[in-house]
Amino acid sequence: MPEKRPPVITLLELRTKLGWTQGQMAEAFGVKKSAYGYYERGKRRVPAAIIDEVRATYGYQVLQTQDKRTFINRRFERMGLEVPR
Repeated sequence: MPEKRPPVITLLELRTKLGWTQGQMAEAFGVKKSAYGYYERGKRRVPAAIIDEVRATYGYQVLQTQDKRTFINRRFERMGLEVPR
């Protein structure tokens, strides 16, 4: 039987669920607050160590923000709609 995949979440969604600030998330992951903000906004890719930690600690697979935008844009295009900018 195939292994069940963990639910997918962005860092912003996880932070919202936890009720934490960006500073608290940055401290928990051992990165600067500015770096964490870049990860959350999709300006930088989330490091594998953080992805692994979220999966091990919270049971979620982190969805890169860039990946989520690409996914949504493809859905709009398939539906024949203009992609929001």
